[in-house]
Amino acid sequence: MTEDRLKNYQLLSLIGHGSMSDVHLARHKRLGREVAIKIVHPHLLDRPGAMKRFEREAAALAAMRHPNIVRVYEHLLEDEQAYIVMEYLEGGTLAQRLEQLRREGKTADLTRVQQWMDSICNAVDFAHARGLIHRDLKPVNILFRKNGEVVLTDFGLAFLMDHPRLSPSNAITGTPAYLSPEQAQGSSGDERSDVYSLGIILYEILTGETPFQGNAISIILQHVTEQVPKPRSINRAIPREVEAVLMRALAKNPIERYQSAMALSRALKQAITRAAAPTPVASEPEPALRKPEVARTKRPRPVAASMAADRRTEPTRPLPTSGTKAPPRLPPSRPGFSLQQFGAVLAVVLALAGMVFWAMRSAGSGVEQAAETPRLSSGDAVSIEVSGGGSTSVYRSCPGTLVSGFLGVVSDGLTGSVTDRRWCGDSWWYEVDVAEKDLLDWRGVGYMDGAFLSRR
Repeated sequence: MTEDRLKNYQLLSLIGHGSMSDVHLARHKRLGREVAIKIVHPHLLDRPGAMKRFEREAAALAAMRHPNIVRVYEHLLEDEQAYIVMEYLEGGTLAQRLEQLRREGKTADLTRVQQWMDSICNAVDFAHARGLIHRDLKPVNILFRKNGEVVLTDFGLAFLMDHPRLSPSNAITGTPAYLSPEQAQGSSGDERSDVYSLGIILYEILTGETPFQGNAISIILQHVTEQVPKPRSINRAIPREVEAVLMRALAKNPIERYQSAMALSRALKQAITRAAAPTPVASEPEPALRKPEVARTKRPRPVAASMAADRRTEPTRPLPTSGTKAPPRLPPSRPGFSLQQFGAVLAVVLALAGMVFWAMRSAGSGVEQAAETPRLSSGDAVSIEVSGGGSTSVYRSCPGTLVSGFLGVVSDGLTGSVTDRRWCGDSWWYEVDVAEKDLLDWRGVGYMDGAFLSRR
């Protein structure tokens, strides 16, 4: 893009590159102020949904005034160009600071960690209060001003909760390493999804690495199925109180997480304060003052009293009875199967039977009962099409049945062939054998929504 098309700005250097845009350092020709200009790639201007997403980001950022959210000066959206002019943050990214600590073999001290997380959580909570979910929180989107202030940027994947979604349902959006389990399964997520991503960022700050490693597909699956490794197994210097806060933020079920970013920040601050408090040392009690003993003359006890006292100190034993044997010692009794335990087992058996019956009924709803004519048949060659070049989820069978389960994701543009089909709820789902199966951990075969398939 030439300088004359940017009107009042002179481009100085490229400082960032992404899938949707480039970021340039620029200077305002009249004011002399240095700014960052985010310029959308020209080939995206005609892509459905891309410009709407860009326009939403620009409008949302321009409307927000918060010390920990990047300032937007102006934005332009035309047929041939689109860009956002923002403040230039010369302090670098959180990712760069963490990389520097890794090279030095260090981790950030807890005081600095608490300051960083408090600022980040404040910014995220401010956005949430205005209905904006970020959905792509990660260290490269967290920058610093020259004075060290933390600033949250890049709301490109954000969406407003009271607006229709631009990404299709069941599409995966976000960066795999920082993705919440519900986003990994195609859900848009909510405030608690951002809390999970904040937990991943905190995990990386404290340990020097993200909890899950591998290729993109493998990491997405681990977010859904694997428990997060305990951070103290990597860094024993992490206090147990802080580890407990971190593990709650990374709960698989959103209900079990902190319900807001500021709740996470407050819990972290309290945990760090408790961990820093000195452990009280129990002081030994002072010996009681004893009265001076007075010499006494021992008086002999009467014989009868002495014998009675001796009898009191001996253990009591049953007296043997002449002509009778001692009763045999019985083995210790074992606990029986209580009525409560029987009821619990019966409830589990009935629940499993109900699930099997429901799954068989769902599986049997098949082709004959479908309300719509299927678009594809077994053997058809198909292409996978996901709006915006994203991905969609793949299951073992109909979602919601007993045999269903999340297998993985498949990306836009892949090809394959239909091997089976099934009517699931209110739409056709097809089992597809993907040609590029060697690239996928789930071996390339699974059920996906027919809305994402087209005949080749």
